[in-house]
Amino acid sequence: MVKYIRKLGGVLVLFSCASVWGEEFSRPRDFSNFESNLGEQKLVDIVRPWVGPTLNELAPGAIPLGSMKGKTFLPAENFGKKPEPLIPVNVEKPIKLPENQNFPLEFTGEPVPVDNSAPGWVGPLPSELAPRAIPLGSLANRKVITRTKQSDYNQPVLDSSGSEKKDNFLRLNTFFSSRPYYTYNVLRIRDGEDEAGVWENLLGASFSTRPLAAGRYLTLIPKLDLMMQVASYEDKEVGGANLQDLLGYRFGLIKAGIDFEFPRDYSLKLGFEYDLLNSLDTGDKMFDAWVPSIGVGKIFSLGESTLLMLDANARYSMTDRQIANPLPGQFPDDGDNLQVGMSVMLIKLLGSDGQFMLMPSLSFSRSEYLNHDNDGRIDWTTTLSLNGSWQATEWLSLDLGITCSILRMNEVGQLLQGPSSRYEALDLGGSIMASHAF
Repeated sequence: MVKYIRKLGGVLVLFSCASVWGEEFSRPRDFSNFESNLGEQKLVDIVRPWVGPTLNELAPGAIPLGSMKGKTFLPAENFGKKPEPLIPVNVEKPIKLPENQNFPLEFTGEPVPVDNSAPGWVGPLPSELAPRAIPLGSLANRKVITRTKQSDYNQPVLDSSGSEKKDNFLRLNTFFSSRPYYTYNVLRIRDGEDEAGVWENLLGASFSTRPLAAGRYLTLIPKLDLMMQVASYEDKEVGGANLQDLLGYRFGLIKAGIDFEFPRDYSLKLGFEYDLLNSLDTGDKMFDAWVPSIGVGKIFSLGESTLLMLDANARYSMTDRQIANPLPGQFPDDGDNLQVGMSVMLIKLLGSDGQFMLMPSLSFSRSEYLNHDNDGRIDWTTTLSLNGSWQATEWLSLDLGITCSILRMNEVGQLLQGPSSRYEALDLGGSIMASHAF
C-alpha cells in the first residue's frame, strides 16, 4: 500500500509542475508597459530569440533557407531593446559574361567594330556569286572564323610579320584561281557516259569597308564583288559535236551587297547582282540576268579546330535568254526563276597552325521557272562534295576535291528537257589559288 501511495504522490508532483510550467508559457503576456504606437494591430512576440553566432559566423557564405530565410539575428544582450529600423539595401549583381559566347562588339562602353576575318580571306564564295557554281579551291571554303572569347576583341589585329595591321576604311581583296578537273557525264544527261577534261579559270576582286558598328550588337559590312570565270572543255568529239566549241563559256558578274553580323555567329546577307553568260567559241551573249538575293547563316564551334556552317539562301533571277544553253542543268537561263537552297559544311583544321583543312559539304536547291518556254518547270539539285585544302603561304593555297551532283525535274521539266531532265555527274580534280589583300 505504501508503494502505491508513493507512486500516486509522484504523479501529483509531476502534474503540479507541469501545470505551473504550462501556465507560465500559455498565459498571454502583459503588453501594457510595451511602448508602441501600433494601436489595435496584432503584435508578434519572439519567444525564442537567436542568441548564438549568426549563420555567416558558423558557415561563411551560407544562404538562409526555409524558416531561417529573412530572419534578423540579434545578440542576447540586445534582446528586449527597441530595435533599430530596418533600411533596405540594394546590392547590384555584377554582370558575368560567359566565355563561350561570341559578341561582335564590346559589352560596355563605346561600340568598337571588330575585324574578325580569318587569314586567307579571298572574297565571296562562288555559290554566292554564280548560280550553281562548283566551289573553286580555297574560295569555296574561306569563311569568317570569329574569335571565341570576349577578351579577344580587345586584342589588335596583326599581319603575317607580327606588326599591328593598319585598319583601313576601304579594303580590297584580289584573287585568281585555276581549276583543272575531270568530269564524268560531261553532257549532263540521263545515262550519260561521256567523259572529258575541263579547265576553269577565275579572276575576281572584292571591295568592302571595315566592319561598321550599328548599335551594340550589330556590325555592317558593305561590299562590291567583281568576277570573271572562263571554262574550256577538252577538244573532243561527242555525239557529232566538238565539246570545246559546244560547251565553252565565259561568265561574269557584278554584285553589290551588305553583310549583317550578329552575336553568336549569326549573319544576314543582302545582295543585288548582274550576271552575263557568253559563248567562249563565238562570243555571243547567251543570257543576262538581274538577281536580288538574301541569305542567312550560322557558324557553330565544335571545338578548337572544328566548325559547322549552316547557310540558307533565296534568289530571284530576272533572265533574258538569247541562245539556249546546251546544258540546261548548269545555268537557269530561260526566263525568270526563283531559287531557294540550303547547305551544311563541316570544316576541320589540321596541322600545327591549321594550314590543312578537310571540308565535307552537302547542299540542296530548288529552282522554279515562272515564264517563257519553261514555265512550270521545277528542278531539284543535290550536291555532295569532299575537299581538302593546304594553305601553303598566306597568299597561296592548293585544293583537291570530289563532287557528286544529282538533278531531278518535275513532269513539266521531263516533257521539255527529255534526257536532260535527270542526271548524275561526278567531278574529280584540284585547284590552285592566289590572293592578295590591300
